[in-house]
Amino acid sequence: MYRLTVTIHGNPDRNQGEWEETHTLSASDMKTLRKVVNDFQRDNDVGGGNWGNAELREDGRMIGHMSYNGRVWKGKYWEENREEVIL
Repeated sequence: MYRLTVTIHGNPDRNQGEWEETHTLSASDMKTLRKVVNDFQRDNDVGGGNWGNAELREDGRMIGHMSYNGRVWKGKYWEENREEVIL
């Protein structure tokens, strides 16, 4: 089971004010999880500027961080020297 815990926040470029929410999305495989994430982004009007830290775990084991575009990184995707995890 894959579980993504993502924090979204107000986008200052869209004058959304200061707010923050944490959501947990899950699926049995990565293909389905990416669809769940895309649906969540669409249904909640979440853009790249709203996307915060998104920790991805498989059966409780930390895999990495997911960027807005669905790519997974060993480190935090906003830091230098990150390495993509191919799933």
